[in-house]
Amino acid sequence: MNIFYRIIGLIFVIIPFFPTALLFEKHKIKGAEFSFGPYQWLLGLVIIFFIAYILSLTPLDKFLKKLSQKIKADLEKVSSRFVILCMLAAFTILNLCSYICFRHRPHLVDSIVQVFQAKIFAAGSLKALAPKYPEFFMTQHMLFDQTGWYSQYPPGHQALLAIGTLLGIPWAVNILLTLISIYFSYKISLKVFGEVHAKTTLILAVFCPFLFFMGSDFMNHVPTLTSIILFSYFYICWEEKKKASLLLYSALAIGFAFTIRPLTALGMAIPFGISALIFAHKNKLVSHLFFALPGVLLFIGINCYYNYIMFGSPTMPGYIKLWGKGHDLGFHLSPWGEAHTPLKGMRNELADLSLLNEYLYEWPIPILLFIGLYLLFFKDLKKHEKLFLCSFLMLPTTYFFYWHRDAYLGPRFMYEGVIFLIFLTSSTLIAGADFIKDKRIGKDGILKPTSGESLFIWALTLCFIFGITIGIPSRFTIYATSLKSLKFDIATRAKAEKIDKAIIFIKVSWGVRLMSELRSYGISAALTQIAYSNTDHCRLQELLDQATANSWTTEQFANEIQSLINKKTPLLTFLRHVDTTLKLSSTKDLSPKCNDELAYDTTSAFTVYAGMVAANSPKFDGDYIVAMDLRSRNHLLREQFPDYPAYIYLPDNFAKME
Repeated sequence: MNIFYRIIGLIFVIIPFFPTALLFEKHKIKGAEFSFGPYQWLLGLVIIFFIAYILSLTPLDKFLKKLSQKIKADLEKVSSRFVILCMLAAFTILNLCSYICFRHRPHLVDSIVQVFQAKIFAAGSLKALAPKYPEFFMTQHMLFDQTGWYSQYPPGHQALLAIGTLLGIPWAVNILLTLISIYFSYKISLKVFGEVHAKTTLILAVFCPFLFFMGSDFMNHVPTLTSIILFSYFYICWEEKKKASLLLYSALAIGFAFTIRPLTALGMAIPFGISALIFAHKNKLVSHLFFALPGVLLFIGINCYYNYIMFGSPTMPGYIKLWGKGHDLGFHLSPWGEAHTPLKGMRNELADLSLLNEYLYEWPIPILLFIGLYLLFFKDLKKHEKLFLCSFLMLPTTYFFYWHRDAYLGPRFMYEGVIFLIFLTSSTLIAGADFIKDKRIGKDGILKPTSGESLFIWALTLCFIFGITIGIPSRFTIYATSLKSLKFDIATRAKAEKIDKAIIFIKVSWGVRLMSELRSYGISAALTQIAYSNTDHCRLQELLDQATANSWTTEQFANEIQSLINKKTPLLTFLRHVDTTLKLSSTKDLSPKCNDELAYDTTSAFTVYAGMVAANSPKFDGDYIVAMDLRSRNHLLREQFPDYPAYIYLPDNFAKME
């Protein structure tokens, strides 16, 4: 069995130097365009260890050795003050990131629609009122039908956000959950590995930017991680104390994770499940498994019942109802119209693992390389190290079959395994320090000899200094200055302009208007997305106008769109246009309608509507109704809400409509 861990170690060693970007140049992952490659990692290693070698020969080396000995002695002491200080540091960092980087607002459409669903839950409903004119409110990942307006996601995270919404602090939910994750990670490490490992884990967690940037946002990966950490903690307590109730708590935690990200929960639970079966059999505790099983089944049942109430079937997730079978696992055509193949699955996982080297600590050296060396050469891996590693590896294993990938805030599909990687990092650093402390590096006549311990300490110190002074601040600046259109609250801005009650029409691009009207006509989300990505937008607009004028059925309109897609007309892209997603087969002889829409986009700036959708009250009874500007159709909404004055919002400007 140890050969398996050696193979994984070898893969981890190779990944930083594998030319993933070069081999998959035509299939880049959004958000990962500027990630480190083999040359950067090699250069980082050379620079860090060369500087560390030079510093180990200076008088500063004695001072650093004394300091490191003091730190080591402090790590070996039992101290609650140390834990409290680390938790306070984590609390401060998370709050700073939440406010400065994200302004307490969600920045990805996935989170935005879950925040709106939380408002629906907080209002005492499962679905918002079905809009009379849904085209004004169409948002990706939201379903609109005769039963209402609701998100595609499972209920767990949205229910937690609803509690935060009722308290007026939805942004604080993930901060609290991240703090819980960090604290129980310390407790797990203390139980399994001891005081030094536990405190090292705590330090690494506090200085893990991937953990606290994601933990200060609204993503549902955060409560999933917390659930998995609690699941792991109670499982380890069960092994230690052999109490059935502890296994039940563990089952409840992983069951709740299933109501947030089912695939992640299922995958990461499998190694623990196998371990539990073996442990229960050896210790004659099989009855504990049956006692704990209802804890898992309870939340699976809740999830299935939610699917039935919301989406029409216990086994029908919302994203399948919205996007069709193309959203499911496996190798097939995705809802975006691209085929998911084993080669793309491999690209996704290699890219995610490679990105972990960069995002986990923002060090100039690849951390998976050193974890890989630990797995390769240290033969006495503890039982729980193997368990944590296998649980982490279930993430790239399961998501190999999932078609979508992006790098928002990092390799987010690996996020739930971040604490397990921190555990392995702690083990690697402790084992590495012990291994190299009596070694001599260098040889007279070539390199002046220095102690391996000095080289190790200086290299680690330089990595921390780089992360704290360059890596993390750079990432912080990127997040704080990007996606500006999502950082402000439209309602707060309106109040500042002395607008107390209004319909606010948000000017959006022609492409957004076009897709919204296709969806409102009844065209499926998947067909709309594929059509928009693969056809001439002028021709698509003409089809929409024909369908409206001639009262085509939805099926007839869908067939015409499919015929347009099947023609596979060569398309021009306009990277310098105000809308970089614009696609035309020619810029000549455009229809008057097309010219008019293009001209409207260029007369004044437009912005993103999705970030403002949650400003609406689920019952349309708030001070503001925030809708998309659909130009000639705006009168429909104004007639529906005659008591609301109408404004159009252009970036940084409200204009009253006559």
